[in-house]
Amino acid sequence: MNNKKERDEIVNRLSSFLFEEGELEVYSAINIKKNVFKVTDTNGEKYIIKRHLQKKIVDQQWQFFDNFSNNPVIPFIAFPNSQKIIKKNNQIWTIAPYIKGEHLNYRFKHDRGSAVATLKKFHAQAENIYIEQPLIKNNVIIRWYKRLEEFKKTENIFAKYGLKNLHKDIVQTTVKQFYRLSDYSWDQCDYSGRKKGRWIHGDVASHNFIKNNADEVFMIDFDLLECTSQIYDYIQLGQRFLPYINWNLEELFSYQMVEEKEHKLWLAAINVPSDLMRETLHSVSEKPGEVGRHLKQMEKQWERRKLFSNYTNKVIQ
Repeated sequence: MNNKKERDEIVNRLSSFLFEEGELEVYSAINIKKNVFKVTDTNGEKYIIKRHLQKKIVDQQWQFFDNFSNNPVIPFIAFPNSQKIIKKNNQIWTIAPYIKGEHLNYRFKHDRGSAVATLKKFHAQAENIYIEQPLIKNNVIIRWYKRLEEFKKTENIFAKYGLKNLHKDIVQTTVKQFYRLSDYSWDQCDYSGRKKGRWIHGDVASHNFIKNNADEVFMIDFDLLECTSQIYDYIQLGQRFLPYINWNLEELFSYQMVEEKEHKLWLAAINVPSDLMRETLHSVSEKPGEVGRHLKQMEKQWERRKLFSNYTNKVIQ
């Protein structure tokens, strides 16, 4: 069976399932990425249909959305038969409105500003929200340590491309930064965030911000939603911005992501190359054919990143 026939069969099965379980009459369906479909119903309305593997993650999102004003997020909605989720073979399916627009691009200053403004709007509303049995994760240091242990196993892949020293340098830099992070109470950050009912998005990549034709920006994909300190979203956003602002500390500060009293903690965390480890592990598992290109690009950025890290470590001493 060729790829087109396989895709057509998947879409036909999905359409039948959506009608039988959700009473959604499908006119067309397009697989836009893994586990995500853009569906148009017989009335011309467009939706995003997503397949999930863990019900507890979906349940948490539904509870959160039920307590949130929905601006600036794109929440789940009920299927036409009023079901919040539909199931098949231990898989959970949700439906959300489709927003016509473009993803933000952190190359552009305007889009970086839009991301910060949208995230701040989200955070302002995402507090004093308490749900039953929120998913509690380890603090960020423990998660990053586990990521480091996984990253260490990629040494042979770096060696294959003549980059064994780069791998060693990243590991050693990460360990040193962990020592610096020990000066801060991350457990207290988590506790304070949970006590105040504050939530983070958890994945502030540019593709999770959609800008419509009216220049309004919305956030999508809340699978990593978590009740904790909101500084974590800004740590990740700072890391994502840096390659596009030429590793300029002044420009990073200009976005005013966190209060001045949080600068030291924020910068100490940004200096952990957790994002590089995350992206490498993702490339190895999901895009093995692109690993070589990914590592070469990382090598080009690493020296600039080390200079930035060394400078900011002096600033926060």
